[in-house]
Amino acid sequence: MSDFNAGMPGDQSDFLANVRGQIIDIFHIPTGQSIQFKAFVTSFSDKYESEWNQEDVYGRMDPIQTFKKTSRKISLEWEVVSASVAEAKTNLARCTDLFNMLYPTYDSAGAASASSITGGPLFRLRFMNLLQDVTAAPAAGSTATAEEAGLIGSMSGFTYEPDFDQGVFAEGVGTIYPQTIKLSCDYTVNHTHKLGWTPEKTKRQERFPYGDAGELGAGPASAAAGTGTTPSSTVDAPTDAEVEAALEEMGVPGFGT
Repeated sequence: MSDFNAGMPGDQSDFLANVRGQIIDIFHIPTGQSIQFKAFVTSFSDKYESEWNQEDVYGRMDPIQTFKKTSRKISLEWEVVSASVAEAKTNLARCTDLFNMLYPTYDSAGAASASSITGGPLFRLRFMNLLQDVTAAPAAGSTATAEEAGLIGSMSGFTYEPDFDQGVFAEGVGTIYPQTIKLSCDYTVNHTHKLGWTPEKTKRQERFPYGDAGELGAGPASAAAGTGTTPSSTVDAPTDAEVEAALEEMGVPGFGT
C-alpha cells in the first residue's frame, strides 16, 4: 500500500491513496526506484492503432493491404495537489526525481558522451486496473505496485505546469512551492505478453487489457484458464473494519466508504 503523509493528520485524498490504492505508480527500471502520485486524474486516453502496408494495383479499386502491427499509446494527465507546505515540498521533490528518470544510464559517473550510454529510460506504469500488466496483476479488488504489475514502456516526455491560480506556498526569500501542479505524459506500451487469437478462436490473453471485467454474459476469467498469475506480494482489498481503522489512524472523520 501507499504511505502518503504518514504520521500526519490525513485528508480524504490520503484515504483514497493509502487505503483504496487510487494512485499513479511509476517504476524506473534502470534504477529500481518508484514514484507515486495521488490519482487526481483529469484526462486519460488509451489508443490502439493498427498499421497496414497498402499497395495500389492497376485495375483494382481498393489497395492490397498487409497487416504490420497494432500499437498502444496512452495519454495521461493529472494534478498534484498539496494540502500543506510540507506536502508541497514532497510533491516538488517527486517531480524532480521523476524528470531525472527521463535521462539515460551511463557507464561511469559524470559521463556525457552518447557513446557511453548503457541503458535507456524504460518504465513500468500502473494506474489501478486501467494500466496494468494483466499477466501479473492481481484480481479485481486487490492492489499491486508498478514494479510487480506495471505496463512496460517508454515516455515521450512530461509536461510540468504549475497552476498559479491555485496559489503557492512561500518560504524564505526567493522560494515558492506550487499548491497545484499539472502533469501530463504520453506513454508507448511495449507488449510483453501474448495477444490476439488462437486457431480455436479464443483469446490468447483473456484479461487484456483491463483485468477481470467479464464479457457478454460470461463471468470473470478464471485463473484455471491459464490467463495469468497473481504475485504473492499483492494485497487484498481492505475490509470495512480495516477501512474504519485506517480512517481513524489518519484522522479523517466522517468519510464514508
